[in-house]
Amino acid sequence: MPKYSYLVLSSGITPSVYYYFQTRAQFLDDESIQCIDVNTEALNQVRINENTIVIINRYAGVNGLWWLYQKRKKIAKAVYFIDDDMPRAYRSSELSWWYGLKTTMKFKVSWWVIRNIGGELWCSNQVLANRFPEIRPKVLPPVWMPTVNRNAEESPVYFYHGTWAHRHEIEWLVPIVREIQKRFPNHVFEIIGNRKVKKMFADIPRVRVLAGMNWEKYLEYCQQLHYQVGLAPCFDTPFNQTRSHTKLFDITRVGAVGVYSNTTPYQDVITDAQMGILVYNNTQEWIEAICRLLDASEGERKNIHENALIMCKYNIEINLFSILK
Repeated sequence: MPKYSYLVLSSGITPSVYYYFQTRAQFLDDESIQCIDVNTEALNQVRINENTIVIINRYAGVNGLWWLYQKRKKIAKAVYFIDDDMPRAYRSSELSWWYGLKTTMKFKVSWWVIRNIGGELWCSNQVLANRFPEIRPKVLPPVWMPTVNRNAEESPVYFYHGTWAHRHEIEWLVPIVREIQKRFPNHVFEIIGNRKVKKMFADIPRVRVLAGMNWEKYLEYCQQLHYQVGLAPCFDTPFNQTRSHTKLFDITRVGAVGVYSNTTPYQDVITDAQMGILVYNNTQEWIEAICRLLDASEGERKNIHENALIMCKYNIEINLFSILK
């Protein structure tokens, strides 16, 4: 049985590259998993052989696909990996019509190339894999053990670090944050967003809106933080049902306890009141859940946070190898 090496091609180093491939390389201390940003690294200098499995992570540009097509007979296998419902993004209400259309077109072009050279489709979770019953994709779950900055003193901050793709959830959070800020005059709410997000929260005191940053800058930023509560609202829509639970890692990384929507993907991995708080998407229930955690002692939050870390470790133990063998 040959020992495979894995070459992951992507346009930029993104959260999906990080949580599904770079993390596995770190845990396994294994140089057989190599991640390449096609925007910055020359593919003609990459070494491959008959035991190399080349994985396109979401999209690797026309150059990446052309390179893969040229090398198709020199590698073991080609794989296309997706972590949300890219083929149906064009009709998703969560995304702008132009971004959704571009996302779907990237999928169609990438999958056409990979399928026609005998490649496979891999998905980030079973819900997403079930969208392709005729293909029966393999499932590669995310793994990570958050490295918490324990030297930083806990700050009276709760936060939501999401992208504009979650604009409906961001807008929904506005009255919730307004009420929390009335009840907790010493707390800061932090969110990542653009001018539209700034405008949404403009009349609410002590809201800190951070400019968007690339993934590597974001990880560097998080190393400085120790926050109290992280928010992970997620509306129960067909597109959101195919997302993964990586917000658990993002929240736990900064020492915080999470409030999560009681929907897929969180209800499948979070034990309510032990690893975080699961709440139905009701405004008042979210307000009360956030207040309960902000009112809790640092020790109480720490206990829940420790349970979240235990869950992350268990997730590694059962999912680390998964498909990669």
